[in-house]
Amino acid sequence: MPKGKHFPKRYSITVTFGSPLEYDRYSSLDSSSSDRKLYQSIVQDVYVAIKELRANS
Repeated sequence: MPKGKHFPKRYSITVTFGSPLEYDRYSSLDSSSSDRKLYQSIVQDVYVAIKELRANS
């Protein structure tokens, strides 16, 4: 930095990308269903949320 210059003040920031995703409904799924199906359902919901964010920007 040049002589006599000061560092900028620190400020706390918050970055939010859309509303939080809720995964409570997955805890109630039948335990006999495979983990793979569970993970695929979660990933699909994340993809949908990403598409919604893109559409709103």
